Amino acid sequence: MPSYKYQNAAGRVLWFVSFYYQDYSGRRVKKKKQGFSTKREADAWERDFLAKKTGSPSMTFRQLMENYLADARTRLKPSSVYTVEASLRCHVLPVFGDTPLNAITPAAVRQWENDEIAGGAARASLLRYKAVFSSCMNFAVRFYGLASNPVRAAGPLRSGARRQEEKRLHVWTREEFARFILSGLSPDLVTVFSLLFWTGCRMGEVLALTVADVDLQAGALAINKTLEYLPPMTYRAQSPKTSASVRRVSMPVQLVAIVADWMKQTDATAPADMLFPLCERGRLCYALHDGAKKAGLPEIRVHDLRHSHASMLIDMGFPPIVIRDRLGHKDIQTTLNIYSHLYPHAMDDVAARLSSM
Repeated sequence: MPSYKYQNAAGRVLWFVSFYYQDYSGRRVKKKKQGFSTKREADAWERDFLAKKTGSPSMTFRQLMENYLADARTRLKPSSVYTVEASLRCHVLPVFGDTPLNAITPAAVRQWENDEIAGGAARASLLRYKAVFSSCMNFAVRFYGLASNPVRAAGPLRSGARRQEEKRLHVWTREEFARFILSGLSPDLVTVFSLLFWTGCRMGEVLALTVADVDLQAGALAINKTLEYLPPMTYRAQSPKTSASVRRVSMPVQLVAIVADWMKQTDATAPADMLFPLCERGRLCYALHDGAKKAGLPEIRVHDLRHSHASMLIDMGFPPIVIRDRLGHKDIQTTLNIYSHLYPHAMDDVAARLSSM
């Protein structure tokens, strides 16, 4: 379609485009856009618009990404959209932005992986980038006629042996956690870290706790929301990670005492008052690092306190289904994928008990 010249109220000569396109329902729709400084800008905008609306395997990755993100914003939490968008814009778009989808080959994807590794990308991070990249290309396969997903065809990032090696979790024992908690932490941090270690809750779930969520008499927490980070520097309570994350978590007596003591020290009295309004993720990460150093402990991440709790339950003999429900996993397979290697003697126990029959 041609572009057209016009003069605005200030007497400036500008360009506009006016054309018809077919929307997702098959309806013929007219589109007009004006205010372009040059004919080239107007024509480029029209081409880009039509490529996004109609889509085809020859559209560029940049155009696909914008469509994919627009779809994600209607289906994912804002925090999840932020993570997906950051991965694509920072790590995939600079390489494949202007490449047509049907020109992205498995070999090119493999070279992108190698370049990311050579640039110092952590394997866990690269796994995330690749998963988002693959999901974006699956979107093109499903909705824009791309024959196959080149990211999937490029093969797994690591060998099975490497995956097993990296599945080893970094955890603290009860004795190590006791040394950490006595490293000079402030009362609110003592309470937060104790909740993370003794319940296995996620960091966002603990930071989102309100007065109404704590039943000291029953010694239980109602987990029904999570505190998510939304750039720039904004935190907001949102629904939990999955429906299975909505749960009731019992607390051991020593934890009930810690939480009760903290609640006496705060101004949190109304049901909606947050227990830890001044805590944020960066502060927790720094305190964990500093406390571990002071106590002479191996450094772990905040999320590893959740793994430490699961490891403790496994050592105590609790079955995977109990751990699944306590941690709020969506299904038992998630629990087994993460923690099955912490049951190293399970098969030996089976053989020994069968032998004694």
